[in-house]
Amino acid sequence: MNNSIWPGRLLALDVSRGFAAFAVVLWHWQHFAYNGILFSKDFDKASQPLHGTFRMLYERGSIGVEYFFLLSGFIFFWLYRCSIEDRSTTFSNFWVRRISRLYPLHFVTLLMGCIVADGVYVK
Repeated sequence: MNNSIWPGRLLALDVSRGFAAFAVVLWHWQHFAYNGILFSKDFDKASQPLHGTFRMLYERGSIGVEYFFLLSGFIFFWLYRCSIEDRSTTFSNFWVRRISRLYPLHFVTLLMGCIVADGVYVK
């Protein structure tokens, strides 16, 4: 069975995944209001940018993480199912591709988080 009847990209899924990522970004916005491990005393959730418009994303955006990974897993399966089934992609090749797609962004984000956190906690 081959994937040739499907388009190279599924734009609706890409847009949906982008929306999930945007929801996660908005949900994390509240973390700028932390003072150490607690919210600042004067933090008002409604004061976040465009809170009225994006209220649901600010409050439930963390669900976007699960949705993003679920959708990414589906897309990855859709892209590699046929090549795994006909054994043109080996187990090791599959994992090299998977890790090379995920971990560069993970390490850059981790590094940026460490730099920002260091600046926040240095007094």
